Amino acid sequence: MKKFLLVWIACLIASGAMAQEPVVRTAKTYNLEELIRLMKQHNLLIKRSVLELEIARQDYRVERILPDIELEATRGNAEPAETPGPDTKVWSLGIKWELPNPFYRYFHLRSLRANVLKAQIQDRMNLRYYEKSLKHHFFRLQLYKKRHEYLLEKIRILTEMNRITKARVSIGEAKEIDALRTSVEIQQSRTSLFGMEQAIAYERAKMNEFLNNTLPEDFSIADDFSFQTVEDLDGLRERMLKNSLAMQLKVREAEHARENLSAGKWSFLKGIDVFAEREREIEANIWRFGVGVSVPLFGSSLAIARRARLELERASVDLEHEGKHLAADIQRLTAHLRILEREIDTFRGAVLKEGEENMKLTGLLYRSGEVPLTVYLDSQESYYGLKDRFYEAITEWKLLKAEIEEISGEE
Repeated sequence: MKKFLLVWIACLIASGAMAQEPVVRTAKTYNLEELIRLMKQHNLLIKRSVLELEIARQDYRVERILPDIELEATRGNAEPAETPGPDTKVWSLGIKWELPNPFYRYFHLRSLRANVLKAQIQDRMNLRYYEKSLKHHFFRLQLYKKRHEYLLEKIRILTEMNRITKARVSIGEAKEIDALRTSVEIQQSRTSLFGMEQAIAYERAKMNEFLNNTLPEDFSIADDFSFQTVEDLDGLRERMLKNSLAMQLKVREAEHARENLSAGKWSFLKGIDVFAEREREIEANIWRFGVGVSVPLFGSSLAIARRARLELERASVDLEHEGKHLAADIQRLTAHLRILEREIDTFRGAVLKEGEENMKLTGLLYRSGEVPLTVYLDSQESYYGLKDRFYEAITEWKLLKAEIEEISGEE
């Protein structure tokens, strides 16, 4: 029994110690695909774009509705002016319906339909633009994180070199200026480190803003510096021209202007009034039935048609300009893409490896006193400069890919 009580007390003490042990919370890590999915769910600008599309659709539905029939009814008493007699009941009942001009209505509805298609394309363009913007923040954030990482590494190595240099100064094997030089390099690297921390905080805040601040404050991103050369640039150019939403939008704008012109030509006859009326007067029952049309006397329909023709010409000019502008952009983007690919392939070859080996070798030689400090610092600066440009080139390549994906609509 005594042994059982001891075991029970030990279990209670162990469970209490475990209960008091602090729980380590790890930051949530998101990759790019997860962030894009969350952005589509929470971004307020995307929701606003969807609402604008629905408004355009509702405008089209409203215009499709035919006007209501007007019903008028009156009732009263009347007394003949000449012959005395009892009061006579008088009343009237009428129906009126304005029938829209079928030709004007046909082309007008087609123009509104083109406007809905424009809104659909604009909605897709907005979504691609927000995706590109989120990717830009993501890629810049991972670049700044990488720079922060190797700045810490550089500071650690320089701190070690500073300690070695001070030890060598104390025994007369080095000059005091060398120790000061390493201290200056450490301070410069720390200044750059603070700048990277500010840039990281800014990009994190902008990413969270894109997601309507739904991410936790301590969120992290999964770095992705993967790289693969784009093989078929000629096919890419053709697809970009074919699938460009900007070009599709200009085509829809031209269609909208063309339908507006056709509707403007029939705008002189907006509608046809059809009415019927039954009246009871003092001495007779009266029927009326008629058809009425509005006759333009001051040429307003001609002005509407002229304006629609000018809008069509403007849309045609915009379409031609957009095609030439897009072709120039595609040529610029693909040329820059190919240059960056060659540069990244060069870095992935022997350049970075040789720079790292050179820095390590000069570090060993400096520790053994065979080379001065300046030789090692130059090799270190060269290596980290190459490393920084390598990751910067990959980031530029990814940013360029995001622009191409926005135009072509392809991953």
